[in-house]
Amino acid sequence: MTERPDREWMARANCRDSDTELFFPDHGDVPPEAAALCQECEVRSQCLAYALGLGEDARGVWAGTGERMRRRMRRTSGLRRDRKDPDHGTDAGYKQHERLGEKACRPCMDAHALYQSERKEAVGW
Repeated sequence: MTERPDREWMARANCRDSDTELFFPDHGDVPPEAAALCQECEVRSQCLAYALGLGEDARGVWAGTGERMRRRMRRTSGLRRDRKDPDHGTDAGYKQHERLGEKACRPCMDAHALYQSERKEAVGW
């Protein structure tokens, strides 16, 4: 079965072969082992954007963040709790924030920075 385009990043995640219990602790804290795996993960920004898009449905640890931390991120970034916007974590999402006059969320800012650096590399700057 082919991955959905918006979830292809999951196949590259550091946690893909880890014990899922590690990412669903009994308490609200992020276990150090999960945080370490996430810290070095190449798809961390996509993971965070996905979790933020899920809103309250995102249980457990995503991108090294716990549920409380993501609630705080949504609240301070202006993302509504129920907002399920597939553009978050993309350059298009960054531009959408600009069009709406919003401060871009961290995943969109990261995606925009990556896009800009790849663009500069492509044209030889």
